[in-house]
Amino acid sequence: MKDKKTALITAAGRGIGGAIATEVAGDGYQVFLMSASGGAEKLAAELGGVGLTGSVTETKDLAKLVDQAMTATGRIDAVINN
Repeated sequence: MKDKKTALITAAGRGIGGAIATEVAGDGYQVFLMSASGGAEKLAAELGGVGLTGSVTETKDLAKLVDQAMTATGRIDAVINN
């Protein structure tokens, strides 16, 4: 995973966020997705990424998303706060 660019995308379980995640993954990024609904986990599995259930209003959830990306890839190249 460390050779791919990494993108963090919030509210990425469906709709616009899901479409953004699909597009970004198609552009070759390793995607780390978060959504409050839990849909990010399913979509991430389809895209070969990592999905978390959480809220952008919770610092601990955002920290977990960043920590997982940094541990897995050692980099964050894009952040899309949908």
